[in-house]
Amino acid sequence: MANFNPTYTQQLASFAQPTGPGTSFNYLIARVTHVVQGPIYIGTNVPDPYFKDPSDLGAITFQLLTGLQDRTLTSGGNNVARPMSSAVKQYPIEGEIVLIFPGPSREMNEDRGRRDFFYTQPYNLWGLANHNAFPDLGDYGAYIGKVKRTYQDSSNTNQPINTTATGSLNMPLGPNFVEKDNIKALRQFTGDVTIEGRWGNSIRFSSTNPIPADQNPWSKNSTPGNPITIIRNGQGKPDNNITTVPTVENINKDPSSIYLTEGQQIVIDDINNNFSLASLDIVLARTYTVSIPIQQQLTSTDNISAQDQDQIINGG
Repeated sequence: MANFNPTYTQQLASFAQPTGPGTSFNYLIARVTHVVQGPIYIGTNVPDPYFKDPSDLGAITFQLLTGLQDRTLTSGGNNVARPMSSAVKQYPIEGEIVLIFPGPSREMNEDRGRRDFFYTQPYNLWGLANHNAFPDLGDYGAYIGKVKRTYQDSSNTNQPINTTATGSLNMPLGPNFVEKDNIKALRQFTGDVTIEGRWGNSIRFSSTNPIPADQNPWSKNSTPGNPITIIRNGQGKPDNNITTVPTVENINKDPSSIYLTEGQQIVIDDINNNFSLASLDIVLARTYTVSIPIQQQLTSTDNISAQDQDQIINGG
């Protein structure tokens, strides 16, 4: 009879095996429970058992979304997955959902069928830039029961990791992660390629795109298709507080930015306002100083040429 309720270990063992003659593999969806960031748990002196050498950085432990797993802290935590790409990395935070799949192992020379687990970037579950975590309700109940803090308490105070004898109790999103509920994703225009951080920092590879009209500030009075690259560090004050509504860069509101243009006109309001920085809600105070001009006096003629001395003496 088929096992309709496989255990954690049975699921991993079955899904890591090829379903066809050596060509096809299964995959699973899992919740991140821990991210290896160094030899010790952040904020403690407790060694991280999943760190053996620097190649383990970015490895995760995970909880399967299917099966009979209890909660994150009591799930089988002895399996890890590594980032799939070595060139482009985005380590997830605890609670985010990733795709787990088997891949080649470093021990294939000893066992040709040996496989390691890898993971992709987090699922865009909420469509948010700051994070897309989906915490386990069992974890949440255990957390507020043992630590006596609410999710919002930890989010506001940036609580470090809490280590117990049975493992790490990280809630809500892992150590040193400050949740920000005002970070918006970038609005996309036709043909855009964007890279977005979690804190309002981004790179946009775009072009003059006047449709829809007046919805991005770089497409006025420019030839459609002209390239533009925008590097932004920090999100300016948004027009509304609805996080799910995407935003567009604004050179007059964003804390700092670089615009690489080809024919676009970028209007900087502060230039027309004597660099008042009013667009950044900064008030500049004017200060005045009194300067007294001092005329330099000649005190020595030791190193002056004979011609110059004659001019000084005779007024020539």
